[in-house]
Amino acid sequence: MRKDFEFCEAHQSGYLTGLGCFYCQEGINPMKKPKDEAAFRKATPIATCVLDYFPRTIVALARLALIGSQQHNPGMPPFWNKEVSTDHADALVRHLMERGGLDTDGMPHSLKVAWRGLALCETELERTEG
Repeated sequence: MRKDFEFCEAHQSGYLTGLGCFYCQEGINPMKKPKDEAAFRKATPIATCVLDYFPRTIVALARLALIGSQQHNPGMPPFWNKEVSTDHADALVRHLMERGGLDTDGMPHSLKVAWRGLALCETELERTEG
């Protein structure tokens, strides 16, 4: 771990030494929406911490989702049929076992691991947030 970087156990969040944990300072739990929506949005740097970290992967995930949607719902606008797609953990592991290679549709197994991981997280968050 970097010497100028510390970790907040309470929030499972990293921060630069000397600055302190943003969530502790602001009284925000990053996993729950606070009453102050503006503070929550400000404490969630989506562009910086997701898009800027993984730009190629985000584009590839969008392509994968579009291809999958066209495959399973031909002629319809892209959408995720969550009632049909429910085996995310098992599918993730199957693709993980073949990481580094391409699936039968020519898409990387590792990309499908990422999609299934996001799908698993999204469905879990939907259940916990209601």
